Amino acid sequence: MLGDWIKLLRPRQWTKNLFVLAPLVFARKMFEPRLLALSLLAFVLFCVLSSAVYIINDAIDIEEDRRHPLKRNRPLAAGRVAVSHALLLASVLAASSLVIAWLIHPLFGPVMSAYLALNILYSLWLKKVPIVDLVSIAAGFVLRVVGGAEVIQVDISRWLVLCTFCLAFFLGLGKRHHELLTSNSDSRRSLAGLSPRSLTRWEYTTLVVTMLAYLAYTMDPETVSKFNTHALALTSPFCLVGMLRYLKLVHRKTDLTPTDALVTDLPSVLNVLGWGATAVGIIYFSG
Repeated sequence: MLGDWIKLLRPRQWTKNLFVLAPLVFARKMFEPRLLALSLLAFVLFCVLSSAVYIINDAIDIEEDRRHPLKRNRPLAAGRVAVSHALLLASVLAASSLVIAWLIHPLFGPVMSAYLALNILYSLWLKKVPIVDLVSIAAGFVLRVVGGAEVIQVDISRWLVLCTFCLAFFLGLGKRHHELLTSNSDSRRSLAGLSPRSLTRWEYTTLVVTMLAYLAYTMDPETVSKFNTHALALTSPFCLVGMLRYLKLVHRKTDLTPTDALVTDLPSVLNVLGWGATAVGIIYFSG
């Protein structure tokens, strides 16, 4: 029973909220205790709110999930948790996280509220529209980054925002590709008219755009001046390897979702850790 409630919260999906910490790292504020504490609190609040969002989405999609070969095992779809109880939990999680967010900073609260509104719209309508659903997912990641910047009051590079959007769009494409492989286009309207071949073209195009945006950020005069080094471009191979590895994972027809596959794949985890260590080393200890 407890396991079903934990599964309802989707803790593995919380890794997406690590984007909240990006402004802290790239603003060279990671070792300032007060700002670090604020960023970690923002991360926790996004985790709480995103769990509420997942519960709401599962409640809305319950009938569709029951027809899906994998999603029918989710707690709500399988009937192991009552919808009314789940929605009560979602309400408590959403309300508590938003109240705290507004108390932390007057600009962080609106970002969190916008994230909730966007995801409710996504669950009700946006996810049914091809491409628009992916733009919505990407916008959610951008809001995480913006929220992370607002809570500690730092500016973020326009290139970093673009990188976030492109990377999130890329991850969303992988998610749709996996859904297409494990179901059929009738299970979700946003898959209508899509094929593995067309999605693969989109994926590689987005990969190239994301890499170009990241390279533009690392070589932007403002970035070079800020960190007093051109070396940040040396982290780009980690990004390329990570994205290619992600494509390899999502193109497999398995029961694992792309996120689950990513966080349990040792090469991917080591690659992310390698990128993080290299980026932090360059940003904080070079120049």
